[in-house]
Amino acid sequence: MIALWLVYATVIGILVAAIAAGLDRLAALWRLPRRGIWVAAIAVSLFTPLGVRLQPAAPATMIVASDGVTAGPLTTQVAAEPAAELLAERAARLATATAQRLAPLNRPLLLGWALLSLLVIGTLARSALRLRARRMQWERRIVDGTDVLIAPDLGPAALAGSSPGIVLPHWTLDMDAPLRRLVLRHELEHRQAGDPWLLLGGVVALALAPWNVALWWQVGRLRLAVEMDCDARVLRASGHGAANVERYGLLLLALGQRGGGLLRLPVPALSEPVSTLERRIAAMTDRTPRNRWLRATALAAVAATVAALACATPSPNHVLGPDGNLPVERVASAPVLMDSNTTFFEFQVEEPVSPLNNVSPVYPAELKAQGVTGRVIAQFVVDTDGTADVRTFMALDSDHQEFTDAVRAALPEMRFTAAEVGGRKVKQLVQQPFVFDLSRSSPADTTTLKKLTSSGAAGVTMLPASRPAVAGDTNLPPGGFPNAEPATPLNNAMPVYPAALQAAGVTGQVVAQFVVDTSGLADLGTFRVLSSDDPQFTAAVRAALPRMRFTSARVDGRKVRQLLTQPFQFSIK
Repeated sequence: MIALWLVYATVIGILVAAIAAGLDRLAALWRLPRRGIWVAAIAVSLFTPLGVRLQPAAPATMIVASDGVTAGPLTTQVAAEPAAELLAERAARLATATAQRLAPLNRPLLLGWALLSLLVIGTLARSALRLRARRMQWERRIVDGTDVLIAPDLGPAALAGSSPGIVLPHWTLDMDAPLRRLVLRHELEHRQAGDPWLLLGGVVALALAPWNVALWWQVGRLRLAVEMDCDARVLRASGHGAANVERYGLLLLALGQRGGGLLRLPVPALSEPVSTLERRIAAMTDRTPRNRWLRATALAAVAATVAALACATPSPNHVLGPDGNLPVERVASAPVLMDSNTTFFEFQVEEPVSPLNNVSPVYPAELKAQGVTGRVIAQFVVDTDGTADVRTFMALDSDHQEFTDAVRAALPEMRFTAAEVGGRKVKQLVQQPFVFDLSRSSPADTTTLKKLTSSGAAGVTMLPASRPAVAGDTNLPPGGFPNAEPATPLNNAMPVYPAALQAAGVTGQVVAQFVVDTSGLADLGTFRVLSSDDPQFTAAVRAALPRMRFTSARVDGRKVRQLLTQPFQFSIK
């Protein structure tokens, strides 16, 4: 979401500018150089949001039976949230809602960004070309032992580029030699310190982020700091006596009245606007305050407070991911091995369980005779030897008790390939849909579920141990397509543990079912509770669903809708 990112970058720029302003005042108390403060501020304001935007996904490791809410085979984990985290969660919810409303502005904002950048670059290029054309007409001369360019009405200023890089207006030749040497000294200090390149870098930063108002202010303060630092170096070289300061100040006022600075270009110039000259002269004449340690302590405290606020500012990556809709905090791709009895979820293993398709439940004769069809979504653990642990069997959803009994009876005879992590066989929790259908199987396409087994006109179809799909042109079959990528939950929002149940030590589980659409959002209209141990757990899951984000399912690279059956385990350590 480009809108949230732009707001975040602007807020960071404002906070960094406030910190830099405090440090600038702190440096002024000891008459230290200030330009480095503003160079750092511009760099932080420009690159920190960019780094946040481009940072890779941060994996979150799942620990089974830990304190908090744990979602099942498609899941993540959250802890019971204190008041501060609830406040942060509400802020994230607001940001998510705002992002959804601003989504249509993504392209216009990017277009506006590009146009503003081109405008800044075009203005700079136009001024540079005009300067180059004028420079061809300027006279090159040695003045007071310094190689300079004499311009009719521009300068004094120091330019970035080839030598000579100092421009003097023609009327400076009529100045008294001591004053003219001060002018030259000022511009030479700029050249030796590389100030023209610093200011050019500031304009490049503006071209990269022209919408950032804080950045414009920072570049203006950089220019002022460059001049103040140069004034200090000139006075240090010529002596800090009152007479020298007065003479230098009068020189600044005289040059300010004459004008001639190259104000449309990123160049340091001795001639500046009146307001800037006032601040420069004030900096030269200010006396060191007696209570500067007290002021320094207060400024440092304010800067530290604002810095803490900047660090605590949540980035868009806590709500949205790099594509503008998805968060970047992803579920761990590899688990932490705990012991031989650890049961892993599907997303934690490298090689998940797959059925060997040798035994299917027997269709209940009475239901078959009546033409009753249905399905059972079973959950159980597949052991390291490929057998199902019947003790862990649970029917998450069932259309008829006899279908459930048929699946339970067939489970001991079923065989699976064991899950693997790092070449080691491990236990895995499996969700396995069984479809009892009287019709024959049909070829797979994007509108039907591919069936792995079929026994004549009446048979039991066992789907892959993953997520069932919803019939429809835009829904993903659960495993029949070689180029299919199922929807994946992202670890960005989880249900809040009900305070009353947490205090009472009550644990439980909710198995919810809903469709994830092509934008990675849950379709609330499809939400269905398959099983729940407490209505408060159900309410917590329902409230969290609008904040959850998923990677969209894909078939042949095309985003499709997909139905997920999502368990949420509420447990306390």
